[in-house]
Amino acid sequence: MILDEELLDAAAMPNEAHISTGYAAPASSGAFTVPETKVRRLFPEVWIWHQAEETE
Repeated sequence: MILDEELLDAAAMPNEAHISTGYAAPASSGAFTVPETKVRRLFPEVWIWHQAEETE
């Protein structure tokens, strides 16, 4: 599945924005994280697949 880059950009937030919501990644990683709620809303197929992977 190819995800729309603009949707990913809209869903992603810098780590600093996630500190208060519990979605912070290590500062040294430089990574962007996407909150679970936005993944579920924007990409329900991905969320369902992710949940299936975790239960196996």
